[in-house]
Amino acid sequence: MLRFALMIDIDCECHDLPIREFAPGEVVIEEGSRSGCLLFMKSGCVEVSRDGVVIGEVSEKGEVIGEISILLDRPHIARVEAKEASVFHVAEDAEAFLQSHPAVNLYIARSLAKKVDSTTCYIADLKRQFAGEEGHLGMVHEVLDSLVNVRH
Repeated sequence: MLRFALMIDIDCECHDLPIREFAPGEVVIEEGSRSGCLLFMKSGCVEVSRDGVVIGEVSEKGEVIGEISILLDRPHIARVEAKEASVFHVAEDAEAFLQSHPAVNLYIARSLAKKVDSTTCYIADLKRQFAGEEGHLGMVHEVLDSLVNVRH
């Protein structure tokens, strides 16, 4: 069986990118904005929130931030704030960077596939939990179906 590493040598792939440092509490990306940038974590920890709800933290070297906005050509879907001093490689012209770095494209695709896999497992679990429920809880099944079957 062939196994693929999810991580890449981010310092090697991003050696030509500028470095940007963020102090604790500083906003890295504002939800609803369009930065046009991809950020690759070098060190630190950031908190990710959407609509004011914290949805996670990013602290692993090489994690990418801003890819959904770039790939879908839409505003950033989440707010990212430094929880501690954080350092990123920044691709200010994300599209040009991606066109010249195929290994990064594959890395991002695998990272997104991992997130989709986790999300669909969670959706399946929720559907199992609320199967056969009456009233407003019975609508959970329909709402989850709409999330999985998004059409654009």
